[in-house]
Amino acid sequence: MEAAFDIEHNPVIRILLVDDEPSVLNALKRVLFDLDCDIRIAKNAHAALNLLETEPAEIVLSDMRMPGMDGAEFLTAVATKWPETERILLTGFSDMESTIAAINKGKINYYLEKPWDDDRLRKIINKGIELAEIKHRNALLEKQIHEQNEKLKVWNERLEEQVSERTVELKLSNERLQASISKLNNHYQTTIHLFSSLIEQRLGSNQTNSRTFVWALKKLAQRLGLPERQHKALAYAGILRNIGKIGLPDELLTTPYLSLTPIQQREFQRHTIIAETLLSSTPPLLESANILSQREEHEDGSGHPNALSGKNITMPASILCLVSDYFTSCNGYITETPLTPSQALTRVKELSGQYYREEVVNAFEKIWPELSDRYQIQSEEQYSSKRLKAGMVLSRDLKTENGTLLLAEGKSLDSAIIGRLIKLENNFQEKLNIYVLNEND
Repeated sequence: MEAAFDIEHNPVIRILLVDDEPSVLNALKRVLFDLDCDIRIAKNAHAALNLLETEPAEIVLSDMRMPGMDGAEFLTAVATKWPETERILLTGFSDMESTIAAINKGKINYYLEKPWDDDRLRKIINKGIELAEIKHRNALLEKQIHEQNEKLKVWNERLEEQVSERTVELKLSNERLQASISKLNNHYQTTIHLFSSLIEQRLGSNQTNSRTFVWALKKLAQRLGLPERQHKALAYAGILRNIGKIGLPDELLTTPYLSLTPIQQREFQRHTIIAETLLSSTPPLLESANILSQREEHEDGSGHPNALSGKNITMPASILCLVSDYFTSCNGYITETPLTPSQALTRVKELSGQYYREEVVNAFEKIWPELSDRYQIQSEEQYSSKRLKAGMVLSRDLKTENGTLLLAEGKSLDSAIIGRLIKLENNFQEKLNIYVLNEND
């Protein structure tokens, strides 16, 4: 519907006076002459409707008795097409019945009896003007609200686009970061395997299978409820547990610990301090270094290097101490004669509460049957590169004749790796000692 006035500017109130008697129209204009309004006239209802079609008015004052269409019928038509317009009926006493009927239908806002009272007429018109101004302000506010809502809608849409774009950027950044972290972890793992290879070269081949050793550490960590972060630190500490022994004299490495003199034992005990010093300079291995610094501490305070006891020893260090001593006993590095797995378990249980924390011993006893099976049953075979098949798993580190590490123990072979190994042997005329787990293992 067409607006009654332009809401972009201060409203000019338009008043339409409708009467078939020119004298009445002139009298009405004289009463309203000083109002700041645009006053227009029409001599009948049809002319008034035509005028409203081109220029709507805020206030319409109409006589009741007019030829063709009376005032009540005219104002009803105005109410239907311009419901916001104030409608005032000028009526005589004899028209009261029709006037009351029009008011009851809700089509008339005010009515005045002839002869009218000038003051009352002006008051009614002023109220109409005030109402028109209020409607103007409301219309302006609604327009402003609509415009602001449209702007807000645009901003929200743009914000959603920006959030979506930023989300995609963050996702890509996170993927790149995860890829970098994965690559960095692979580098650390490669470095750790290299250290492990160097340690084995220095200490000799009679060492515990690293996969079985790490398996035992992780099983105990899970059973004792250690957080996942400590699982990895404990595994690294297990792999690098002998790094501090690299610089020790041969006689300290080949002689069982209980056969060493007290002076030799004290020199041997320095390996935990050396290990902590070596690994502490590498941030990702700092927690592993702390574990290694306590791996020789005993529950009753008889260990070294700091004679810690009880809860002053971390749970990961207590686990590493027990598992390390168990395998060392099996390999003959504590007593002159290597112990069987059962004998080594008995020794661990006898030292419960003295060397080892009781809850660690209890947990170890529960995993021991499976550990014993893994330790004794796992077997390997030596293969040439041409006999290898995809899916085989290395049971030992694969090295060149000069000790260079090519592939770490536990690596699963695929056709691409096997092809490179065959090419390496052909190019360098060197036979590689490749050990893989039996298929049943």
